[in-house]
Amino acid sequence: MSEPDAPRSIAEGHGRTTSPQMTVVGLVVAAGTALLLLPLLPAIAVLWLLADDEDRQVAVE
Repeated sequence: MSEPDAPRSIAEGHGRTTSPQMTVVGLVVAAGTALLLLPLLPAIAVLWLLADDEDRQVAVE
C-alpha cells in the first residue's frame, strides 16, 4: 500500500522538454510588442536624457 499523501502518476517523468511551436509563438509576441513600443522610443530617450541632465546639475552645484 502507498502513502495516502503521496502524488500518484501512471506516466514516467520525461524531464524538461521544449516545444518549437511555442518558441515561435513567443518570438512573434515579442516582435509585435517591440514594434508597438518602437514609436515611444524617442519620448523615452528624451525623458531619460532630461532625468540624467537633472542629476548632473545637482552634482555640479
